[in-house]
Amino acid sequence: MTVSANPATIAASGGTSSISAAATRTRTWTWNGVSGSGGTETDRATPSLSAAGSGFSLSGTTLTAGNNTTASERSCTVTATSNGRSAACTVRQSAGSQTTEYGNWTTGSLSVSASPSGIGSSGGTSRLSATASQSRPKYTKWNGITTGTTTEYRSVDVSSSASWSGSASGFSRSGTTVTVAANGSTSSRNCTYTASYGGKSGHVTIHQDGKPADVITYGYIFTLRAISGDDVVSTGGTVTYSVTSQKITYTNGSETSRSNIGWSASANVSWISAGTNSATVSENPTTSDRSGTITLTQNESGRKLSITVYQDRKVSVDIN
Repeated sequence: MTVSANPATIAASGGTSSISAAATRTRTWTWNGVSGSGGTETDRATPSLSAAGSGFSLSGTTLTAGNNTTASERSCTVTATSNGRSAACTVRQSAGSQTTEYGNWTTGSLSVSASPSGIGSSGGTSRLSATASQSRPKYTKWNGITTGTTTEYRSVDVSSSASWSGSASGFSRSGTTVTVAANGSTSSRNCTYTASYGGKSGHVTIHQDGKPADVITYGYIFTLRAISGDDVVSTGGTVTYSVTSQKITYTNGSETSRSNIGWSASANVSWISAGTNSATVSENPTTSDRSGTITLTQNESGRKLSITVYQDRKVSVDIN
């Protein structure tokens, strides 16, 4: 019995090998005890074939090897069997080789910005920038055959290579640098710049403030100058206090006027009657010391001042 393969080695990228197998049996006939006197007879049979090896498949007499995606040689044993007898041959496949290839970068989007994007009324400069978000395919190949594809991403600064456009009064551009002149108007102004790159475009607007009008702000002074009589005897009394209460007007940060403003007074207990400059404390009918709070609130600002009043307890005298 014989079995053979053609070719005996298959390329790493895959292919086929043709298996040939033959089984022959020769019989000698004897007449009247004389060996060989009856001649010979040869039987031919077609053996059954089987294959054992990862990555190989056998169909009829054709052995097929797939793409070898390993860096090692591999092999398959083909066995021919007939009438209890067998023979085998080995088919080998070359080791695989992996390579990586890349496609071209393509731009998916373009991000445009300006730093700073806001300019004061006195003028200044701003720098334009453009960043492209790009992707490209990455191909993994074994023996020149693509076995996997992934995508790589990157962000790249294309400020100097992008095409820029945009203009407005008071704005001038040189490359990616925008110069903004002083704004003599109280109205703000804007300029929008457009960058184009790789078939994509993006926009950014630079804003300039208008010349400021006079800024009027206010400040407040609310303080206690003096307090008198806030420690009251049990029979009652009067608490007096003097206050400084003023409103200050500022124009562009400088003081331009100052005026006195009023305030209100209240107490948190019923036995104190509070006025703007004094408070009346009623007699303490209890044998415990007590305290209360007078609150002064400045008009307009809502600022507050607090005065704590203490009153002695009533002293009881037993007469026998």
